[in-house]
Amino acid sequence: MEDDETWERLRDLRCDAVQGWLVAAAMPPDETTAWLLARGSRGWQRPAAALPAAAVEE
Repeated sequence: MEDDETWERLRDLRCDAVQGWLVAAAMPPDETTAWLLARGSRGWQRPAAALPAAAVEE
């Protein structure tokens, strides 16, 4: 996933897992594991400041 349009479409489809440059740059496996563990069971959450205005109002 690399753009807001795709993010919003997947969100609307209730997709609960995504991968791509919008989330994080490519990284080696050990860094990926640390990155995931640092986010806990909730996983990555898109910062509200990065969301389009319409999505924040919902």
